[in-house]
Amino acid sequence: MSQSAKDDEKRAAIISAYNTFRFEFSKNSSIPFMKELKWDLGLENEGKRLLSECKKLEHKENYRVYTSSHAVDPTLLLIAEKKFAEAVQLVNSRSEPFTNLLELIVPTQDKIACFKDTCHNNHEICLLGPNGKIHESDFGATSNHSACTSIFFAFSLLLISFFLS
Repeated sequence: MSQSAKDDEKRAAIISAYNTFRFEFSKNSSIPFMKELKWDLGLENEGKRLLSECKKLEHKENYRVYTSSHAVDPTLLLIAEKKFAEAVQLVNSRSEPFTNLLELIVPTQDKIACFKDTCHNNHEICLLGPNGKIHESDFGATSNHSACTSIFFAFSLLLISFFLS
């Protein structure tokens, strides 16, 4: 199998895993819509540029940075309790990217590119766009029944990390 075919297969696996996770999350959290993610070559090229420069990662106007480090995610409990406004406020209060699930479940994002960050501790990094800012309104109106458990989140993130490695 050619390297190009392997790359396409890996992209398809990542997209499938993230879209399945997002769909299940939106269904279990009563989020009225969730855009399907598609691999974006522009974001992939931006990721390659970031890796070649090894600079500090930052959110930009047209994308957000998701990192899957093993750090504690301060948004998990808020998301599990469907406190999206508080999670959005927490994420937007920090100027630089940090490990948080919220980046993966913003319903209005529909572009993604992921790569292994060889500059910053070999974590998996994904750029998600087209929005560089998250708003509470991105989540629409949700009902008050319980969201997925953190076990589902942990399993899903483990599965996604497997595809990135």
